[in-house]
Amino acid sequence: MIHCRVPGCGRPIVRHDRWRAHCNTHHCRQRRHGHPEQRGVMVGDLKFYRKLVRERIKRNKDNSSYGPNLRNAGACSPVTAAT
Repeated sequence: MIHCRVPGCGRPIVRHDRWRAHCNTHHCRQRRHGHPEQRGVMVGDLKFYRKLVRERIKRNKDNSSYGPNLRNAGACSPVTAAT
């Protein structure tokens, strides 16, 4: 039986085609994120950067390079589903 090529994984490969080199978990990560060991980026991971962007926009609100969409980004209300 052939095993996953990711170091330390060791799970068996269920081959649906002859080219697969990763177990199902790492194959899905490869397809979704571009690398078998890449995990998804969560909203909490971006919290620090979102704060920096908001502060910069607030400091430079008259700067035309930000455009109307970015200047009004903090004023957006969440979208709710229509009933």
